[in-house]
Amino acid sequence: MTDPKETYVLDAEEEAERLWRGAESAIARAHAGFLPLSEALELGIRSAQLYLGLRLRPVTPELPTAIQSLLEPPPLAVDPVRDALYLPRTLGFVEGLDLLSDDGLDCIGPTLHHGWEERGSACARARRVARGATGVTLDAAARDELLWLAAYRNRIFQLPPPLKVESERLLCGLPRLARLVEALAAPALVAV
Repeated sequence: MTDPKETYVLDAEEEAERLWRGAESAIARAHAGFLPLSEALELGIRSAQLYLGLRLRPVTPELPTAIQSLLEPPPLAVDPVRDALYLPRTLGFVEGLDLLSDDGLDCIGPTLHHGWEERGSACARARRVARGATGVTLDAAARDELLWLAAYRNRIFQLPPPLKVESERLLCGLPRLARLVEALAAPALVAV
């Protein structure tokens, strides 16, 4: 990133790191109230999305076409109409969880696996490629905890209240999110 007086150029790796530092700080304060809890959720999930996209970009040609299009980097410059109204689809957090899921788990991203290839084999192939690129495989318990975090994130940030937030569920899931981000940030065989 450049000096605050200049134009900012956000690099995906730097942005993922910056967001994760913010998420770690918020996680440390998450027991203090809703604001740090929701901040930890938003920053942590966004960081995970960016890291996963970075790890999958080198293997994009090996993935099904529907996923390849979600990994295309957006244009560098902002357009007020396009970017305010019609953001292109990118690989979302839940779609990433699907790609990182153990082979025995059902595919949860129905629009992620379509095209000429049968859905089951497209899902299995994409998971093999993602596992090879990241070293991460989510079992059912890990995926369920992370799906709860994604569901709360969507409800908190995408829909208006009312909303009942079970903070204990979020507090219990944040360590799993931390392990996921750390595994994606430094690809190695880290248990998630």
